[in-house]
Amino acid sequence: MNKEDYHDLDALIPTGHTTPDDDPFGPNSIVAPKFGITVEDDYEKAPSNVTVMPSMKLTWHSICARPLTEVEEKTSILASILEAIGVYNPADPIKKHATRKLILNHCFGAAYPGEVLALMGASGAGKTTLMNILTQRNLDTVSTTGTIKINDAEVGQSTLRKLSAYAQQDDLFISTMTVKEHLNFTALMKMGKHYSSRQREKRVQSVMEDLALTKCQNTLIGNPQRGIKGISGGEKKRLSFASEVLKQLASRKNMTIVCTIHQPSSFIFSLFDRVCFMGEGRTAFLGTIAEAREFWKSLKDPVPEKSNPADHFISSLAIKGGEEAESHERATHICNSFIKSSLGQELNQTALGEESSSSSSTAISMESIWEGNAKLKGKTFQRYKATWFQQFFGLLKRSFLGNLRNPVVLHVRIFQTFGIQYIIYPTIFAAIVYWFSGLVQSLDAFLIFTLVCILVTNVGISISYMMSCIFGTVAIAINVMPVLVIPVIYFLPLRYISYFAYGYEALAVNEWSRIDKIGGCNELSKNLTFCISTGHEVIESIGFKESNLWPNIIILSSMILIFRTIAFIALWIRVETKK
Repeated sequence: MNKEDYHDLDALIPTGHTTPDDDPFGPNSIVAPKFGITVEDDYEKAPSNVTVMPSMKLTWHSICARPLTEVEEKTSILASILEAIGVYNPADPIKKHATRKLILNHCFGAAYPGEVLALMGASGAGKTTLMNILTQRNLDTVSTTGTIKINDAEVGQSTLRKLSAYAQQDDLFISTMTVKEHLNFTALMKMGKHYSSRQREKRVQSVMEDLALTKCQNTLIGNPQRGIKGISGGEKKRLSFASEVLKQLASRKNMTIVCTIHQPSSFIFSLFDRVCFMGEGRTAFLGTIAEAREFWKSLKDPVPEKSNPADHFISSLAIKGGEEAESHERATHICNSFIKSSLGQELNQTALGEESSSSSSTAISMESIWEGNAKLKGKTFQRYKATWFQQFFGLLKRSFLGNLRNPVVLHVRIFQTFGIQYIIYPTIFAAIVYWFSGLVQSLDAFLIFTLVCILVTNVGISISYMMSCIFGTVAIAINVMPVLVIPVIYFLPLRYISYFAYGYEALAVNEWSRIDKIGGCNELSKNLTFCISTGHEVIESIGFKESNLWPNIIILSSMILIFRTIAFIALWIRVETKK
C-alpha cells in the first residue's frame, strides 16, 4: 500500500474514530521496552484470521537499485532492419545504467504478520522505490539486486506479485461508478469463480463497514477535473485501500502490511507497529516507535518534548539546502550507527535468514507457507481468478454504466455505435460518387456498390489496426504500410491478396453485368476486333467473371476478420512479453 505525500492523512481514519486529547508522545505515553527487536516465534506459526492468505513474514536483504537512462543506439544496417520489423523500436530506446548514485544501497529489513510497518524518510530517500521492489511493480526505470524472502524462503517476481496487494500512490477509478459498484467489480475480478455472488456481496459489505464507506456506497466516485461531483478525498483514499484488501480486510486479521507515508500527524504516527526510516537510500532505523526514541537518544539527539517524533526523525535524515555536506555526514552517521547497534545486528540477521543449502530446502520452506492447504495455494497461483464470461460481463456492465452516466462520452459512443467511420462515411461517399457519375440507375446496384465501398474501407482500417499492433508505434506503422501495400496494388502476382483487386472486380461486375447494349458499333465497326457491344463483353475483356461478384464480397468480409484476428494476436503477444 502506497500512501505517500498526503498531509491530510487523518482522512484515512474512519468516521467515528477520534484523536485522543492527550499528547500520544508525552512523557507518560510510552513505556520504553528493552532496546532491541523482540520477535515472537508465534509470528511464523500463527494462523491468519483471513480466510484467503496464511500469515507471512516478509524480509529483504542487500536491496540495491540503480536508475536507468534511455539511450538511443542505431548505428548499423541491421538495427534499421530490426526497426522496420518492430524488433527494435526507437520509441523504446535501449536502457543503460545512469551515472547517478544508487537509489537504494544495501537496504535490509523485516515486516511481520499482524503489524503495520511504515516506510518513512525525506524526499528522495528511496521509500517508494523500496515499496516497488518489495511488490515487484513499477520497476521499468531501475535495475535491482538483492534478496526478498517470505517465511525465510526466497521468492521471485511472480510469487511476490501473486502473494501481495498494492494500493497505488495515484487513485485509478472510473469516476461514473458508485463506491459499491466499484467494489463489486473488484470483488468479481479478484474473487471470481471460487466464490458465489452472495459471498462476494458479503465481503464487499464487510469491507465498506470496516472502512466507513457504507454511507457513501451509492455515491459516484467522481472526478472534479471533469466536473463530476463525488466522494471526498479521504473516502477516495479509503476506497483505494479497500480495492486491494477485498480478500485481506485489515491488518488486525494478522496480515503483513507495509506502507509509505510522508509527514504523518502525531496520532497517525502512533498507530504504526513498526517504523522504518530511510536516509541516502539506506536503512537508518527499523523498529518500534519506543525503540526509535531510544536509538536517537543514544545518538545524543533526543526527541524534544511535546513534538512529533516523526518530524524530528525525518528532519535529522533530510538533506538540507546550504548544508549538504553536513547533512550527508549526519545521515551516514545515523545509518552506520544503526548497523553497528545490537538492534541493527539482530535485524540484519533476521533479514538474512537461514542459508539454504539446496533448492529443495527452499521448496520445502515455500510449501510450509500453505500449511498443507493445497486448495488455497491453487487459488492463489491461478492465473485468472475470474472466468472469461465473468470478466467479459463485468467489463461490459462497467463500460455500459460509465457511458450511460457521462453525457459527453454517451454521445460519442452512440455515433461510434452507428459506425461513422466504418459505415456512414463510406455510404455518403458511395451516394455522391454513384449518382453523380451516371452509373446504372438501379437501387439494388447502388446498394451493392455501397456494400463494396463499406467493405473496402473496413479492410483498410483492419490493415491499419494490424500494422499498429504488430509494430507498436504509429511512426513505424506509417513508414512500413506503403512498402507492403503498394506492391499489392501494382504487381499482378500479388492480386490474390489485394483487397483493391477484389473490390474493383466486384464493382466492375456489378456495373457492367447490368448493361445489355453499348451503342457505337455499326456495320463497319463490327468487323473490327475490339468493338464491344455489351457489358458482358467488357467483363470478359478485362479478365473478370460475373460469377465472382458474391465470392469477392465474401473474401473482403473474410479479410476484415483475418486482419483483425492477426491484430489481436499481435497485441496479445505484446502484452504477454511485457509482463
